[in-house]
Amino acid sequence: MLLRIKQQMLDILQILSVTRLLPDAVRTSCGQRLGRVFGTKHSHILQVPFSTEKGIVKKWISRFDVWPYLETYTECTAHALQKTKYHFSCQITADLIAIRHESHRLYHH
Repeated sequence: MLLRIKQQMLDILQILSVTRLLPDAVRTSCGQRLGRVFGTKHSHILQVPFSTEKGIVKKWISRFDVWPYLETYTECTAHALQKTKYHFSCQITADLIAIRHESHRLYHH
């Protein structure tokens, strides 16, 4: 992947994947906030939990039941990405996630 990025003349130092955090995950790295992508030098995974007005959702949720959580998830992800330690323009990424969420609302209701 790094070779393809360089061939496209992009100057990217880090790749950050965002996924959901599972606080109650046992014997896995799904409960860690930030982790490395196995076998890479420049890639990390930022895990952000789903949340509701009652707090963080600690259990695993089927992919068929995640839609109600996506609005607050995109807000939490945008907040996590805006931290200065990531040093990149994250608003575009957060906007794309939010647009994807809104597109689903527009076309599936």
